[in-house]
Amino acid sequence: MLIGAKNIAEKIKTKLSAAKKPVLFLGMKAKLNPKLLSLIQSFCEKYHIPYVTSWLAKGILDEYHPLSLGAYNGVFSATNIHSYIEQEVDYVLEVATSINQLDTNIAFATGTHLLFDFKNKTVLKGTDQLEQDIISTFEYLLETSIAPFHFEAPALKQAIYSADERIDFHNLTSVLNQLQQQNDQAYVYFPEIGNSYFASYSLRTRMSSLGRSWLTNPWYAAMGASLPYARSACRKLVEQQSNDVAVVITGDGGFNFQLNDLIHFLRDDLNVIIIYMRNDIFHLGKNSDADIYHCSDKKFDVISLVKAFGGEGKRCTTVGEFSEYFDRCARENRHIKLIEVPAITEDQYQCREIRLLNLYIKAKNGVAEAVQEWQAMINNQD
Repeated sequence: MLIGAKNIAEKIKTKLSAAKKPVLFLGMKAKLNPKLLSLIQSFCEKYHIPYVTSWLAKGILDEYHPLSLGAYNGVFSATNIHSYIEQEVDYVLEVATSINQLDTNIAFATGTHLLFDFKNKTVLKGTDQLEQDIISTFEYLLETSIAPFHFEAPALKQAIYSADERIDFHNLTSVLNQLQQQNDQAYVYFPEIGNSYFASYSLRTRMSSLGRSWLTNPWYAAMGASLPYARSACRKLVEQQSNDVAVVITGDGGFNFQLNDLIHFLRDDLNVIIIYMRNDIFHLGKNSDADIYHCSDKKFDVISLVKAFGGEGKRCTTVGEFSEYFDRCARENRHIKLIEVPAITEDQYQCREIRLLNLYIKAKNGVAEAVQEWQAMINNQD
C-alpha cells in the first residue's frame, strides 16, 4: 500500500471541491486491472464525475454509460467530446496513463491534445505492482465526503443515413453504433491496422464479458493481428457461454496474409463477424500506383473462401443491405460470417480520422493548401 495515499486522496478532494466540471481521464495501464476499473467506475458513479479514456484505453469502460465521454485524442476526437473537454472542463484527474506515450495516443504530436498538458490536473500513474498505490488512493476517495457534481452529457449527434446510401468507411462506424444501440448484445471489436483501425475510434462500445470491447495491436505499423486476437477472444467467449458478438473490421490487405487463422475458427466452432473492406490495395500510406501497393485481385472470391471454412458471406454496397445482414448475423451469432464491402479510396469516402491524419501529414510536408486548411481547422477548434 502506498504510504501517503490518504494525503493524495485529500489533495484530490480539495481539487474536486474547487472544481465545477471535472473529468477523469483514464489510460491504458488500467486495462488489465479489473479491481482498479471497478473502483474507478464506483468513484465516478458516486460523485457523478464523467470519464474519458485515451485512445489506446478505448473499450475498457462502458461507452454507453451516461457518464462516458468516450475516447479523447485532441482534434481527432468526436466534436461533442472535444468541445466539452476543451471548453468546459476545469479539472482533470488523470489515472494510469503510460509514462512514454505513443504519438497515436497524443494526437500524433499535433499539439492539439489539451489533456496532455492541462494546467489544473492531478496525475496518478502508479509505481506499485498492479497499480496498488492507485487502488489505495481510490479506496480512500470512496470513503471521503465529496458533493456529487451535476453532469449533463453533451448532445450526441447521430447521422441518419438512407437505406440506399453507399456504405463505406465514411459512415461504417455510425451505422454500427446505431445497430449496437438497438442490440443488448455487446459487440467486441477487433480492428485491423490500416483504415479499419483509425475508423474504429468512432465506435461506441458496450462493456463485454471479456472486460474490454475493443482489442487491437497498439503498434499501428504492425499489421496482421486482428484474426489471431479475435480467435483467442472467441475461445474465451465460448468458455464463458457469452452471447457477446466478436466483430473483426479489416481491409483486404491485412486479411489476406492472416486468413490461415480461419481454420482455427472452423475447427473450434467459433463465432465471428468479419467486415471485409475491399479496395484491393494497401491504401494507408499509399504514395503511388506501384505494384507493391496492390494486395489483391478483382478475381479473388472472398465469399467462396469463407464458405470453404464453414462460413457464409454477403457483398453489401448500401447501408440498408449492410444493416439488415449484420443485424441478422449478430443476433444469430453462429460460425463465421463475412460482409464484403467494396471500399473507395476517394477522400469523401474515408473516415474523419483518416482524412484528418492525411491532411496533417500533407501539412507537415509543406503542401501549401494543406497547411492553410489545417491551420483554419485548428483555429476553428479553439
